[in-house]
Amino acid sequence: MSDMYCPKCKTLLNNDEKASGKCFNCGASFSSVLPEEKKNTQTSDAISNENTVGGILKAIGILILIIGTIGSIVIAGGDGYRYEFSFARFILPEIGTIVSGMMFLGFAEIIQLLQDIKNKLK
Repeated sequence: MSDMYCPKCKTLLNNDEKASGKCFNCGASFSSVLPEEKKNTQTSDAISNENTVGGILKAIGILILIIGTIGSIVIAGGDGYRYEFSFARFILPEIGTIVSGMMFLGFAEIIQLLQDIKNKLK
């Protein structure tokens, strides 16, 4: 923090006075945040409003759905010598793919909702 003076008695304020927003010498109240600190706080708030964890979980969920479905098709395709699609070999891995992918998408949505609540409380 830079040097800050009381607006009323013009004494140099210590860190406790700056944090409390009150001059201990004369009792004057003032804004404890400097203009440049306000700018930094607003910048950090804008950065924290982004939901990177939710975005990452959503991307992972979509990748699980895509790669899992491709894997299920490959597994159901046959034994390597001939291609004969088997629905029974397709459905079990596909169910696992859908459940796990949807869980990731659900967690991403929950995190997004929690972020929205946090932003509204500010």
